[in-house]
Amino acid sequence: MADKISQRFLMVMIAVMTIICGIKPALLSHVILVAGLLLVFIWRDVRGKFAPTNPVTTILLGLVIAWAAASLQWTLLPARGMYDLLLLTILSVLALQIPSGVAHLAPGEADKALKMFIGFSLVSILIFLMDVHFNLIWQRTLNGINWSAEWPMAAISRSGFCLVLLFWSIACYACRRNMHLWVFFLWLVVGASLMMTNSAAGRLSFAVGTVIFLIASRWPQFIRIAMAAVLVAGLGMAIPAAEAVQGLMEGSNHKINNSFLHRGEIWRFTSERIKEKPIMGWGFDSARAIPNEGQISKYQGYDRMKSIIPMHPHNWFLHAFLELGIIGAVLLTAFWLWILAQTSRLHLSVQPAALSAYGVAMVVAAFSIGLWQTWWLSALLFAAIIIQLLDHEARCARQ
Repeated sequence: MADKISQRFLMVMIAVMTIICGIKPALLSHVILVAGLLLVFIWRDVRGKFAPTNPVTTILLGLVIAWAAASLQWTLLPARGMYDLLLLTILSVLALQIPSGVAHLAPGEADKALKMFIGFSLVSILIFLMDVHFNLIWQRTLNGINWSAEWPMAAISRSGFCLVLLFWSIACYACRRNMHLWVFFLWLVVGASLMMTNSAAGRLSFAVGTVIFLIASRWPQFIRIAMAAVLVAGLGMAIPAAEAVQGLMEGSNHKINNSFLHRGEIWRFTSERIKEKPIMGWGFDSARAIPNEGQISKYQGYDRMKSIIPMHPHNWFLHAFLELGIIGAVLLTAFWLWILAQTSRLHLSVQPAALSAYGVAMVVAAFSIGLWQTWWLSALLFAAIIIQLLDHEARCARQ
């Protein structure tokens, strides 16, 4: 039975890593559907039935998905919205199964699963990096844009986000095995790698993750309260802050990077569109199709006649308000506050890693990532699996 469980977890690992590696739409649709079904049937086979889930988590996540589904009636991109909602639903089902799906493992099996997930996660991130490199070159070449100015720094950003997200779980695993010098060396390597990118969000998220990891090792509850306060403040202040930030940057006497100015322009434009449909939003997955209403981007380097919002608002609060209105924004914030609260139920040795990953996700979502980008949601799912395995291993060792 143990060998069968190891084989099934190997299949789970391969499926999830494939999800993270796939970013091209044609490939991604098949990968998500096949891998999602594979994961569901594996867990059904192991458990004999679907594992019981936390009712509050299920209800909150179900409400978010239900509201997103309802908004397809008025979304600007109904076909794409249905596609992305299907992927989101599959990933949500898998996420709900993680705690109970891991709980049945014997201590030895948990250790094997951890080694497989951590080892292949690093391989996957490398493959993901190569994929983004080639994708960037291909897209820029098709649009007649000189890609050499951005490569390789721009291409490292996405895989860098995944690495920063997973680093804290890897550090927890290594520290538990007294590999502290190895962790410090890896921390230096990750930090140096991020300095090669053009992503300020990546560097900031790594710094925030480091501070959280150190403080949460002594005072995890303080970190939870602080992050909860940031989430609530973000919900209430996102729109007025978005309206003010561009003016502050443009009026500054200091030279500001064009990318930052473009962010300010996106946020200001998004806040204006939110006010047009504040309650129900523009509909799930509508961000990339929001009309410019005659405005032209002053900072976007190419495709200036297209939407000022290139793909998404680069801020998850504004993204939620824009597409799902205040109803969806409140539901999403409630869900993430609940997930934050659930970290207190983890083994004390795992909480610093979980809170650091949570903090990294908050920073990246505040500046770079769209709410529904499947590669990022898959990375979050993968981080959650490793954290649950670490928690299970710690509890088994205590018994």
